[in-house]
Amino acid sequence: MINLLPPEGKKRVLRNYWLRVSSVYFMLLGSAFFITAALLLPTFFYVSYQIQALGNSITEADVESLKKIETSISDANVISELLLSTPEVVHDSEIINEVITFSNNLVSVGTIRIQKNNRKVTEVTVNGTARDRSSLVSFKNNAEQHRFFDEVNLPLSNLAKDQDIPFSLTLEPSDILKKGI
Repeated sequence: MINLLPPEGKKRVLRNYWLRVSSVYFMLLGSAFFITAALLLPTFFYVSYQIQALGNSITEADVESLKKIETSISDANVISELLLSTPEVVHDSEIINEVITFSNNLVSVGTIRIQKNNRKVTEVTVNGTARDRSSLVSFKNNAEQHRFFDEVNLPLSNLAKDQDIPFSLTLEPSDILKKGI
């Protein structure tokens, strides 16, 4: 097929083609916009009427009850934040089990006394018998290295004997135990 159009004519025809395509595209897009707006217009009027009707029907009692509900929700949020930020609780049985565990059969634990003040551990006292001085010192070192205790007070009088030493250790609780139980 022979094309009788000059190159400038071909460009003009191509430009006119794309102009028609873009104008049809924008007309379809505009008509879709107007159709969508026309379909949503009744919904807009209905929702605005409902909002106006609800605004008129709220009474003073409803406003007060809503305020009470808001305060109870805010109180519940504060309580839940406190519960989430409350550290893990360490029970007395855990303290006793840990003391027995780090004794490693070095000493024979007789009694463990846990003193509390306002639901907080203030002091842990361990009484028992050690085989010899080195086992008692090892027990003291194990207690000092444990995460539950900061300091261990071992009176020098406990080290007076060489074997079968009765002892009484005072364990100062760390921050883990000082938090309320």
